[in-house]
Amino acid sequence: MNLCGVRLVRRQDVPVSLSFLGRELDAGRVTLAAYHKRNGQLLAYHEGQITGGAVEMVVDFDTQEIRAAAREAEGKTIEARVVVLVETEEGKGVYHSLPLNFYLEPGLIGDEHLPNSARPEWEMMYETVLERAEETEGYAGSALASKRAAAASEAAAGTSATNAARDAKSAHDAKTAVESLAATWPETVNNGKQQIIEARNEAVTAIQDKQADSVLAVGRASQTAQQNIAGARTDAVAAVQTAQERAVGAITPLVQRAETAKDDIDQAERRINTAATDAATSATSAANSATEAQQALAAIPQVDASGNMTLAGGLTAAGAINANGGINIPLAVGAVTDTSAVNFFYAMGLAGAVQALIQPLYLKTSSMPVVGAGTTSVQYAGLYATSSTSAASGSPAHSTTTFTFEGPQGQHNYSSFAGFSIPLSGSTASKFTFGLGRGSKTVRGGLTMDSFSMIPGNNLAVNYGEIIDITTTAVRDAVRGGYVLRVREIYYVSSGDSWQVKTTESFIPATQNHPFPACLNRLIFMQEGLSSMSSYEGKASLYIELGGGQTNTLFKIAALRGVSGFEDGMGFSTLVADVENPNSWTSSVRTGAGSRYLYANGLRNPMYAALEAMAVNAIESEETADFEDINIPL
Repeated sequence: MNLCGVRLVRRQDVPVSLSFLGRELDAGRVTLAAYHKRNGQLLAYHEGQITGGAVEMVVDFDTQEIRAAAREAEGKTIEARVVVLVETEEGKGVYHSLPLNFYLEPGLIGDEHLPNSARPEWEMMYETVLERAEETEGYAGSALASKRAAAASEAAAGTSATNAARDAKSAHDAKTAVESLAATWPETVNNGKQQIIEARNEAVTAIQDKQADSVLAVGRASQTAQQNIAGARTDAVAAVQTAQERAVGAITPLVQRAETAKDDIDQAERRINTAATDAATSATSAANSATEAQQALAAIPQVDASGNMTLAGGLTAAGAINANGGINIPLAVGAVTDTSAVNFFYAMGLAGAVQALIQPLYLKTSSMPVVGAGTTSVQYAGLYATSSTSAASGSPAHSTTTFTFEGPQGQHNYSSFAGFSIPLSGSTASKFTFGLGRGSKTVRGGLTMDSFSMIPGNNLAVNYGEIIDITTTAVRDAVRGGYVLRVREIYYVSSGDSWQVKTTESFIPATQNHPFPACLNRLIFMQEGLSSMSSYEGKASLYIELGGGQTNTLFKIAALRGVSGFEDGMGFSTLVADVENPNSWTSSVRTGAGSRYLYANGLRNPMYAALEAMAVNAIESEETADFEDINIPL
């Protein structure tokens, strides 16, 4: 089998051509895998079918694993190797190529071939065979031409015969060389297999040596522990004896103090006898005082069985006490006195007032563009839709879906937009991006999860709006018992004449039975009041609502700047969902119609106050920096 020498390069697809020598393989399957030579991590993987004894594949060497390895190497060369596996459809056996080493450059370096020194010996031998075969064909052609020339001209027959003999000898020599190489071919392959077997035996021996070293280390540790225990036992006995001696020395002064205390007790007994005499005198005085108090109580007017009291001079006080603290104030006929009814109607009025500040947000299901390995479906037009990302094939599948929302928006220069709430859920790692307020936004698909799927439009022109993205992970922190969320907020600050990005990390506690983001139910944004462009004011908050039987379901995951209200329009209209699906099954993101919230009188948002009071603050860290665009295609 021949694997052409290539220099593997990041950020591009590298064509790899495979052909087979020594056995006819008209059909079968070829698997090519690239491994990190230091830690054995799988960097790239591809499969192809053999057709007519050959297969050509285009292998992607710009994977997340290679990018991660490049970051760890910090600009240095990454050494890796390629292994090829060949499986026949007839089930006659499995063939392995020898490893082919290559050096992976972190940056773009071109697609030049590896030097011959880096290619397997048997592969170069095969090329030598091909060269000799081509020479043989050339010599045979020369001999045929000489033969024809001899038949055409008797005068040139001698010369042609000489040339033919010379060419025939060269052809015979070339044939002999080919046969010699063919004879040594199995031995060369066998040597390669023998080297693999020897390497395996060396690895087994090394493991056994390590096991022996481990057993020896455990024995030594056990012996040392026994010696330490014996020494500690001796020290403990000595310490007890010392403590006994010290105790005897300490008890003697205590006995002397006890004798002194006995004298003090005798004196105290004499004082107690004196105090008893004084107490008897005081008791006599107390009895006299009680008699006087009883006489005073009898002089107080008493309340009869009807609750009435007759005072001196014939004044009578009625015992009936009303709800006004004992004072009856005459009311007009028909006046309401039922306070429970008053509270009932008051509560209904408050509920109606809140409902009056809410407008519907409808999902535009007629247009939901997708980039990558995703499709959309509509369950209820204008109300509910799903974006599905296909299962992974070798590497994770990616998709970017844009959802658009519509609804009423009463405004002129200013909008009363105070927040929104939409249903949202996902089954695997996802990133949700949305824009707020004034100014155009540019949506981009097919990028990595760390890239920005939405940026300010018109070449980062100044505007009053902002952009927020929330990156989730499906990997649970088993030590802390939950999931980490990242929120990035892009906004413009006029005082510094620059775009800023604020990164917030939050932690959501969840058990293994409540995986995230599968337990996500709703995304909520609320503003306390209007913001300005001059500085970061923290006028808004971002919340998520969970399900899945969580004890706490409402979490605050970021404190945001908010928008000014100037030409905000609907305030919120676009949600971009990026999905990275590493699983062997289809993942999904679901969303639907939601609500848009308005300010009450005085530009106050009652929903913000309520959510701030109820939500669990999950924020752990915040960091603000100048905005730098991240735009890395998949």
